Amino acid sequence: MRCVALGLLLLPAVVLGAASLPAGQDLSDLVLAHLDDRPAPLRALRGRVVALIHEDRSTRPEQNQLLKEALGAAAERHRGRFLLFALADVSSYDIWPARRFAKEALYKVAATGASVLCDWKGVVRGRLGLRRGDSTLIVLSTEGRVALLQRGPHSTQEVRAVLERIGQLVQ
Repeated sequence: MRCVALGLLLLPAVVLGAASLPAGQDLSDLVLAHLDDRPAPLRALRGRVVALIHEDRSTRPEQNQLLKEALGAAAERHRGRFLLFALADVSSYDIWPARRFAKEALYKVAATGASVLCDWKGVVRGRLGLRRGDSTLIVLSTEGRVALLQRGPHSTQEVRAVLERIGQLVQ
């Protein structure tokens, strides 16, 4: 699985150069949506480490490309134990006919091999206090708790540290 730019855990957060945010919140009660509007409850992902790359329409597509590619490779390496999703904050498009256009754009992203979840109400951004325009990495533990929450671009060294942390969580 490859994750591409959208353009549109009880463990403490690891402090890296990318802005680290508080960790530990339980997100397993959230229900997002698949592209076909089926509910996507995060509770169903318990038992696996999950990485969500949260972006909205004002996020620069290339902001975390290195991280996305590395996470895609990690998802292949840890198949079944580590899942990667592009999390599209599409709350700005939750009106007709804009919703249809947003979904069409996201289907193009999914056609590249990315697994896409939609947040039509902005609940993840609201719950975690995320900023619009940031590419934010959210890693959930097998219990559905935020293990790692970082916003902004990641350097090569920071990507390595994220992959190391994911490796620890997957074991």
